[in-house]
Amino acid sequence: MSKTSECHILLVEDEPGDAALIRHLLTEAAPKRYILEVADSLAATKSYLDRLTPELILLDLTLPDSSGLETVRAVQALAPAVPIVVLTGHADDEFALNALEAGAQDYLVKGRVTGDDLLRAIRHARVRAQLEARLVASQQRQRALLAAVPDIIVEVDTEKTYTWANAAGFAFFGDDLLGRTAADFFVERQTAFEIAYPPQPGDEVVYSESRQRRRDGKARLLAWWSRMLKDDQGRVTGTLSTARDITEQRKLEEQLRQAQKMESVGTLAGGIAHDFNNILTAVIGYCQISQLTPGIDEVMRGNLEQIMAAAKRGAHLTKGLLLFSRKQSSERKPVELNEIVVQVEKFLKRMIGEDIDLRVERSQGELPVLADAHQIEQVLLNLATNARDAMPGGGSFSLATSRIELDEAFIADHGYGKPGAYALLSVSDSGQGMDAETSLRVFEPFFTTKGVGQGTGLGLAVAYGIVQQHEGYIQMYSEPGKGTTFRIYLPLLASEGQGTEGTVGPAGQACLGGAGETILVAEDDATIRRMTRAVLEKFGYRVIEAVDGEDAVAKFKAHREEIDLLLFDLIMPRLNGKEAYDAIAALAPGTRCLFASGYAPDLLRQKVALDRQTPLLYKPMSINDNDLLAKVRQVLNRDG
Repeated sequence: MSKTSECHILLVEDEPGDAALIRHLLTEAAPKRYILEVADSLAATKSYLDRLTPELILLDLTLPDSSGLETVRAVQALAPAVPIVVLTGHADDEFALNALEAGAQDYLVKGRVTGDDLLRAIRHARVRAQLEARLVASQQRQRALLAAVPDIIVEVDTEKTYTWANAAGFAFFGDDLLGRTAADFFVERQTAFEIAYPPQPGDEVVYSESRQRRRDGKARLLAWWSRMLKDDQGRVTGTLSTARDITEQRKLEEQLRQAQKMESVGTLAGGIAHDFNNILTAVIGYCQISQLTPGIDEVMRGNLEQIMAAAKRGAHLTKGLLLFSRKQSSERKPVELNEIVVQVEKFLKRMIGEDIDLRVERSQGELPVLADAHQIEQVLLNLATNARDAMPGGGSFSLATSRIELDEAFIADHGYGKPGAYALLSVSDSGQGMDAETSLRVFEPFFTTKGVGQGTGLGLAVAYGIVQQHEGYIQMYSEPGKGTTFRIYLPLLASEGQGTEGTVGPAGQACLGGAGETILVAEDDATIRRMTRAVLEKFGYRVIEAVDGEDAVAKFKAHREEIDLLLFDLIMPRLNGKEAYDAIAALAPGTRCLFASGYAPDLLRQKVALDRQTPLLYKPMSINDNDLLAKVRQVLNRDG
């Protein structure tokens, strides 16, 4: 047999005769297979083990410097990975069992040992040591795996008491978890049985959710997967459960649902704007024509004024919806946020009343933002109106500006945002506050807690839409009886010199009437077409009507030399206004054109490719406010 197959054994024995017998039995049973060395004391054993590591130890329990089970424990501590076979003069099974528990893998009774017994014990001890090593390694891997699992894993007994947990379980519930009951951690009035034990008697995994207190006292929403544990007789011994903290996940899901709901309402608002604005254009136009009719009595004039007032409220309502849905055009330019606050402060003092203490704190440094100053003012006025209504008996209203950096931690906590520098506008009141259910709905259009006729429910929806349109964020915190705070984040400008987009200036006010110029009006809505014709003819223009885009091209070909201006609705059947204009421009380059539409600007640009310099008239349009006539005059006076 080769040298590589030899097994090195250390015999710990202080009696030379017993040592010689063991050597003889081993050599006779397996010649040249085992190399046996002898140590006659515990000290000699330690000296040997400091130099070499045998593959097995044959250990007598009675030594000059040690005896009994303490000898097993001492040698096992010196060489924990080396299997031990005890040599004892005791034939007591209980003593043998104690030796095994102390660390030995097998035992032999002196005086009864044969060569075969010796070989059997050696083989058994080595195999058992290998199995125990594998078991220890497996247990270590299992413990490492359970410690690395980020989910909570816990076990409870039939008394609903925690008996085991992984590292994540202790990290969540606390180091004193074991021995405590599941009910100790519930936030709501639930019994521990609902989570600790599945309601079904079978072996399936049961899912549930519950709000529980973390070790720092904060309530968190946990998702649980639980399964019963049973003994060999099928009796329930406890439950093994895994849990995951889904608090942030649910928060993000709720934010997503809210955003989707807002987007749906916004899309609806943009879609209905076209038809609603056409209706308002007709109402306003005919009302203003009637107001210009000579000889109407005061009663009729008063009625017309009431109609005009109602129509303008409708137009304002439509504008509010479009602001909410981010579909209203905005004149954004570099402005200083603190200057906006200064401008709006004087209006706030008059609006909120003398019984409300107004406090304004502006940041020391400048806060340049790209914004429509009028829309930001509208946001502040809407918030102030809500605050005033929440403080019928008086209180305090504060407005503050500051600079803030949004980092990844903010984004992770709130579920939205982009890292960078922002201007923070904080608006707070000491009013009645809102409960959690109301807080979830405050930005919904038409949602209001006020009585009938006391509000449209669009104030906060409009504020939300404006802030979103400015690429910012708005958040609210409120509790019943503790007031409300809004925090508005607007991106700070990174550098100076950002200009505003070009806009068409107002027309001169001196002359709005025509001098016989001919205007080709293309409008598929008959009511709007007739109203537009009536207005233009009343102010000195000649009008040719077309019912759609194809009709407009045909009418232009028939009256090419007469037409001075095209007034086209952009969205029409057969050919839209832009397509009709392009066909006419191919025939007569330089032909002046003015487009009109009741669609929201962003929806309009999705349907028709227009550059921002194209003259465009948004419905509902007015006569007295110089919308229609001013635009027509402006385009006619423009150089060809």
